[in-house]
Amino acid sequence: MNPAYDPDNLFADAIAAGFVPDAAIKPKKIRLHRGSDLLTPTPIKWLVSGVLEAGILAATFGAPASGKSFVAIDLALSIASGRAWNERGVKQGSVVYFAGEGKAGIKRRLTAWMQRNPDSRELIAEHFYLSDRACNLPNETALVLDTLADVKNLKLVILDTLQRTMEGDENSTRDMTAYIKSLDAIKAAHPESVVLVVHHTGHGAADRARGSSVLKASLDAEISVSKDDAGVITLKSSKAKDAEPFPPLSFRLESVTLDGWQDEDGQPVTSAVLSYLEGHQQIQQPKRGKVSGKKQLEALTILRALQKHSVTNLSDGEYPEHQARVRRFEWQEQCIKEGIAEKPNKFLDRIQIPLINAGAITLQGEYVIPSDYE
Repeated sequence: MNPAYDPDNLFADAIAAGFVPDAAIKPKKIRLHRGSDLLTPTPIKWLVSGVLEAGILAATFGAPASGKSFVAIDLALSIASGRAWNERGVKQGSVVYFAGEGKAGIKRRLTAWMQRNPDSRELIAEHFYLSDRACNLPNETALVLDTLADVKNLKLVILDTLQRTMEGDENSTRDMTAYIKSLDAIKAAHPESVVLVVHHTGHGAADRARGSSVLKASLDAEISVSKDDAGVITLKSSKAKDAEPFPPLSFRLESVTLDGWQDEDGQPVTSAVLSYLEGHQQIQQPKRGKVSGKKQLEALTILRALQKHSVTNLSDGEYPEHQARVRRFEWQEQCIKEGIAEKPNKFLDRIQIPLINAGAITLQGEYVIPSDYE
């Protein structure tokens, strides 16, 4: 035996034998950026426009049966296919879904989504990945990193749920900190990707995620998911560290009978897909305020002109003026045409919702009405 051999210091022996490169011996310096390097504007990169920035750590939480996993799969398939997520642009790329439970249910949900979006089949087949089991963090951090290394153009990693992918006690600061470090390692290895954790609400506290507060403190973005007695699922931005919180988004689950699927008794099999309810939450809970934005005032002027034109047409045809209506799509299209808004999702966030909240307009189905014409 080599007298220099030390079984308690194998790494030192490997260095001495020349088996470990210098890069592994000397830690890299911490890079310092001069103030001059920081003065150049950096454009925000979105994974989902206005909702999720690229390269962040995020979580979505909700009570059991609130629809949070339906939201996660809807996001995943939209990104894998490059299909707009409820009128919001996405950055297309690969998605890895670590499912701790309900893999059979995910397959049915994927099938239902594909029936509604059949033109996305090829991209989903190539860019959506579902794990065969849950991962166990932090113990399996290296294994997860090795698994993800083989995925090209990775944009989103989903861990569903925190409870099924975490080793330890979610109420423990120490254990949650270790879990977060694992998520940070994944994010560091894939800086353009979003790491999204699906979690449960706290016991007796529907407005916060369960467990240690270390989780929320470490997140760049957090989204709450709730479902009311009417079955309406609502997403709210409960934390947006470096961006404007997005306005509440509401959905309803629509049943889909799966083509070619039957249970063992020969009965058809169903699943569900999210259906976006534009403006639903804002109409139910308006916030009164003052219209002060230049573009909002210009959009309101355009709406009043369209309304007046509708009134004139009805009068010329000897119809009652109170039947005058302007379709939301027509108003949006005219505003985009005149440069008030660039895209439909920008129009929704920056024009329509603020005017609803200010009480300047109301929505009636597909129609929009300025308050001075009510």
